[in-house]
Amino acid sequence: MPKTEVQPPTVSGDSGSGRKRKLLFWVLCIAGCFQFAQGFSITLAPAFTLQDFAYGHVESPYRRRIFMEWVYRAFLQLHGTRMFHLGKRTFTPEQQVLFLTGFVASILMVVVTWTLIRHLLGRQTPWQWISLASIYMLDTHELLSFDIRAQFPYDLTTPVFFGTGLYALISRKRWLYYVAFLVGTLNRETTMFLPLLFVVCSLPEEFSLRQAWRQIRPLVLVEAAAQLVVWQLMVMWCEQMTGGHGTGIVISWRNNLHIVSNPTHWPLFASIFGFLWIPLVLFRDRVSDIRLRRCAYLLLLWVAVMFYTGDPLEIRLYNEWIPYMTVCLALILSNSVLIVRRGNAAADRPAQAAETMIAHS
Repeated sequence: MPKTEVQPPTVSGDSGSGRKRKLLFWVLCIAGCFQFAQGFSITLAPAFTLQDFAYGHVESPYRRRIFMEWVYRAFLQLHGTRMFHLGKRTFTPEQQVLFLTGFVASILMVVVTWTLIRHLLGRQTPWQWISLASIYMLDTHELLSFDIRAQFPYDLTTPVFFGTGLYALISRKRWLYYVAFLVGTLNRETTMFLPLLFVVCSLPEEFSLRQAWRQIRPLVLVEAAAQLVVWQLMVMWCEQMTGGHGTGIVISWRNNLHIVSNPTHWPLFASIFGFLWIPLVLFRDRVSDIRLRRCAYLLLLWVAVMFYTGDPLEIRLYNEWIPYMTVCLALILSNSVLIVRRGNAAADRPAQAAETMIAHS
C-alpha cells in the first residue's frame, strides 16, 4: 500500500472546471449582493431623508459621517429626485441610492474577504468560497434584526474600509492601510480601532503575547499614537464641515445594562455574525495566523466600547468585523480538514505496517 501523504486541498484554477467554479462563485456573489441590496433598500425604513443627510441636516453623530453624505449629494446633483419604475414597483430616490450603495459595497466586502483568504491560504484554496458567508452575516445584521429596523447607509461601507485596513496590515501594504484608514474615518469614526489593530499586527509573532508587548518597537507605538491624533483631527474637521457637533444622542449605560440583562434579547445577541462567532470561540486555536488570533482581544474591547457608546440592540454595530470573522472561519475550516486528514493518515500507518510484516513473513 503506498504511503499516505497529507496535503492541503487545492483547486486547479487553470482547468475548465476551475474556471466554471470561479464563474459560479461570482454569479452567486452577485445574486446574493443583489438580494441583500434589494431587501435593504425596500424593506427597511429610512433613518433620515436623502436631502437632510446629503446636506448635513441630521443630528450628531450622523452628520460627521460625511463620506456617504458626499455620495448622496453627488447622486442628487446627477440624478435629481426622479422616480425609477421597474414593472409595478416604484423606487424612490432614497431607495435607488441605497440599492446602489448596498450592491456595490457588499460586492466589495466579498472581494476584500476573498482576497485576504487567498493571501493566507494560497491562490488555489477552495476555502475562498467562505467569503460568501460575509453576505449572510450582513443580511443577519441588517435585515433579520427585529428590534432596529432602519437604514443607515454608512453601515454598508464600513466592512469594506475596515476589512481593507485589516488586509493591508496582514499583507504589509502600508500605503493601502492609510488609504483605508483616512477614507474610512470620513465614513464612520469607528476606524479608531484600526490603529489598535496596527499595533497588534506589529507585535513580534515568535513570542507569547506578554513577551511580544515587551519586544515591540517604540516607533510602532509612536506611529499608532500619530494615527489617533490624525483620527481626532479628522473627526473634528468632519463635524465643522457640517456645522459643528450638534445636540447628539444620549446613550445611558444603565439602560443598556437593563437591555442586556433582559433574556428576551439574548437570541438577538447570539445571532451576531449569524451565530458564526461560536466556531471562533470553540476553535480559536485553529486560526493559524497568530495576528488574527490576537485581534480577537480587540473584538472583545469593541463589545465593551459599543456597550457604552451604542444601543446593544443595533447588532449592525458589528458590521466592521464581518471580514475578520469570515477569514477566521475559513482558517478554522481549513485547519479542521487538515487535522481530520492527518488523523486518518495516522490511523492508516498501523495497517500499512501490518501488511508489510505479512508480506515479508
